[in-house]
Amino acid sequence: MTEYTSFLDKVPQDQEMFSSTDTVTKDKVISIRLEEALFNLLQAQNEIWKQKTVSETVRTILAYHFLPTVYEIELMNRIPEYEQYKNTIFEWSKYKDFLFEFNEYYEFILEAISRGKNSIEFLEVVKKKLETTLEELSFKLNGAFLERKQDIK
Repeated sequence: MTEYTSFLDKVPQDQEMFSSTDTVTKDKVISIRLEEALFNLLQAQNEIWKQKTVSETVRTILAYHFLPTVYEIELMNRIPEYEQYKNTIFEWSKYKDFLFEFNEYYEFILEAISRGKNSIEFLEVVKKKLETTLEELSFKLNGAFLERKQDIK
């Protein structure tokens, strides 16, 4: 968290850091070049999340990346408020959106872990195939080398 603190101090307190709606103007532009395969993955994710544009999907991914820091700061800012109002049910409505987004982020993390495990399993299978292929090639090359050595004698 500390590495972002100096940047977060520059964000006005009344301004949302991340907005999942179109109500907040997005006036900063970042242009990036992507490999076609990565763009296709972002497009597929865009369809899964049913978002309007790939840019919106990229914004969501970036927001998810920074959410732990944002939520930690938000939580630290709200602890005094919580202590003051913890017995007032009405005040809990302030936390509804925060908890909803926090839960969405938790579900995203679970999905990321699941996908990560699938990726690791896939890579393990590919690694085994590569090792088998390398062993076979090595065996064949050693055999060919020995045959060639015999032919030379």
